[in-house]
Amino acid sequence: MAKLSDRQKDNIRALFKTGYYSKNSIAKRYNVDEKTIRRIIKDNSTPFKRIIKLGIELEKQLQALPALEIKAVRQAIAAKMKML
Repeated sequence: MAKLSDRQKDNIRALFKTGYYSKNSIAKRYNVDEKTIRRIIKDNSTPFKRIIKLGIELEKQLQALPALEIKAVRQAIAAKMKML
């Protein structure tokens, strides 16, 4: 079995998070043991974890705002994203 690249590990996490693939089916797809898939999915160093935390915090903050302000914040975010 070859060592999986970081990109492959990210793809494995993404496949699992869709809910359409079992750990076993992903293991077969990458020709690795299911235990390897469990370890990759459990790995806390994923960049997704930080992004998810930030997203949750943003949504909490937005819930405290009136609807018009929420719309304004989302529009401002969209405008900034276009500039990237």
